[in-house]
Amino acid sequence: MILGGLATLALSLAAGSWQLRLCLILLPAVAFVAMSMTLDYPQTERVTSNVPASEMWREAVRPLFILLFVCMWMTAAVELGPDQWFPTVMGALVPQLSPTAGSGVGFLVYTAGLMFVLRMWGGAVTHKSPLGTLIFSSILAALGLYWLGGLQPGASAVLAITAATVFGIGKTFFWPTMVGVTAELFPRGGALLMSLIGAAGMTSASVITPIMGQRIDAGGPGAALQSVAMLGVILTAIFTGIWLYFRARGGYRAVHVSTVRSE
Repeated sequence: MILGGLATLALSLAAGSWQLRLCLILLPAVAFVAMSMTLDYPQTERVTSNVPASEMWREAVRPLFILLFVCMWMTAAVELGPDQWFPTVMGALVPQLSPTAGSGVGFLVYTAGLMFVLRMWGGAVTHKSPLGTLIFSSILAALGLYWLGGLQPGASAVLAITAATVFGIGKTFFWPTMVGVTAELFPRGGALLMSLIGAAGMTSASVITPIMGQRIDAGGPGAALQSVAMLGVILTAIFTGIWLYFRARGGYRAVHVSTVRSE
């Protein structure tokens, strides 16, 4: 996202066509295809532990996983929905930072860079308290989006960057922590459950994008961001409830693949 955003910004300044900018996605696509065809994938923990495929599907209908699956739709919407509209929304709210064609790509690059730094050197925080991380992330993401949505056209650049920083920190650990919690709580679900979580996130992004577009048309860019911020409030309540549930059972802990649990 960082390199792609910078390349897009450079092509915008150089008056590059949108077709050329769109074709940039072919570069990582070709690299991923080459990697997938040349690398050997190790067996998963489920396979090495001789857990049958039928057990994976049984794990997929457990109530807690279904709840996490629903939450993934919302966390991905909070993280990826605004990202799709950042160039348009931030270009309208803070035009002085976007001198070329109202582009707000710089904000997207900034939050992506923030995510990269925090995930590379701050990821240990999620291991200490995965559910606490999700609660804290939901609060920050909601606050950041609501703050950004409240900015008036021509707002202070410093204020806008501060609000974007709060949002960027909030969304950083959503995706990896959701996948990690799924892997720790449902190891017998194997790659199936983690794939379902990932699929929920990607599908959510495709759903929230047009919804935000309709909201922008109806109430403006600020109203669209504040609408998505409400998902952060809902997630805060749900993750707090899950945290309380585990606290009542002695605290959150990873489940070993050999453990069979019922709910």
